Amino acid sequence: MKKIKRNGFATMNNDTIEIILEDESVVFSYHDIKNYTLSFNQNIALVLEFKNENSVSIVSSSSFCETSKFELFCREFECEILKRFSEEPIKKENPTKFFEKKWFRAFLVILTLSFGILLVIAIATGTKISSAFFIALSAVITLWVRYSSFKKE
Repeated sequence: MKKIKRNGFATMNNDTIEIILEDESVVFSYHDIKNYTLSFNQNIALVLEFKNENSVSIVSSSSFCETSKFELFCREFECEILKRFSEEPIKKENPTKFFEKKWFRAFLVILTLSFGILLVIAIATGTKISSAFFIALSAVITLWVRYSSFKKE
């Protein structure tokens, strides 16, 4: 999927939202939204998934453009969603962090065991252990430290 830089604007009315990106326009009702994801990092991202299985994804990057207006729109959008659906909320999906992925712990265990086996073999055979091995091992240790600090949160 090719990302194309486009200018656009959005309006929120009583029942609908209209997002216009140069040659493309999307109009939808608040009730059409099945779930949404908002991310406020260096990039501001809004992903809307609709009940008809279509989706819209818009990202504003501070590297390429001014993000303050899009950030304001996203915050207003979220306030409006929370107001409208306070009794039966729309599902908000939080972006999955790298350390939250289910396979990450298994990956770390397998990686650590591999390094342990290589170290035992190198010591048993008397092979000289290169500095690249220790650099890679320090990266694995760093991943474990980050993973454990993330789990404590």
